[in-house]
Amino acid sequence: MKTTWRRYGGAEAGLDDFRLHDTRHTAATRLLRASGNLKLVQQLLGHEDISTTAKYADANLADLAEAMEGVTKSRHERKHSLENLRVKQRLLAASNEG
Repeated sequence: MKTTWRRYGGAEAGLDDFRLHDTRHTAATRLLRASGNLKLVQQLLGHEDISTTAKYADANLADLAEAMEGVTKSRHERKHSLENLRVKQRLLAASNEG
């Protein structure tokens, strides 16, 4: 396939700085970002060893920021949910006393 690509594809299309393997890496990275499941990526790529697949898990600053937002949001939601539960318990206790 590489020979065919070199002969008929890349240069004629003006893609001098393009490697076919880059599309494999892009597909793996997109699947990992969409699913968050490295095992799925491992199956897609046909790797026997998960450590080989882990090389495709490129964490960039945008990924890190998004993950941290999710953690912060989750903690914030849990905190408010717990506060709402405590308020409801106090109201229920107060109504039972009266």
